[in-house]
Amino acid sequence: MKNYLIIIISIILSFNSTAGELVRDAEVIEVSNTNNNGPDFSIRINGGVWTTTSSTCSLTTGIIFPESKSQSSDSHKQAFSIALTALTTGKKVRIHNFEDDTCTGANFISISK
Repeated sequence: MKNYLIIIISIILSFNSTAGELVRDAEVIEVSNTNNNGPDFSIRINGGVWTTTSSTCSLTTGIIFPESKSQSSDSHKQAFSIALTALTTGKKVRIHNFEDDTCTGANFISISK
């Protein structure tokens, strides 16, 4: 019984850890502003493992990081800095949208080797 409980908890935790994850292990190939004249920015990526059904948005409009979806203005600026760093260094990124699985409201990006 204890083993079943451990398996069930592991499955539940694995679903929660990927909730909102759009893509991982992707290469940033472009960082740009958006057409709304605000602080929002967009990135286009190459490769990676998509964990959502919205994977086609990266090929057209990119993944959009609206400031309104960020925890704060500073958090949004930090995401922009991480995106630029990934672009210039060629490091891989992981991108989340904690609200839903669309590519128009991303609010988390991490960079890794």
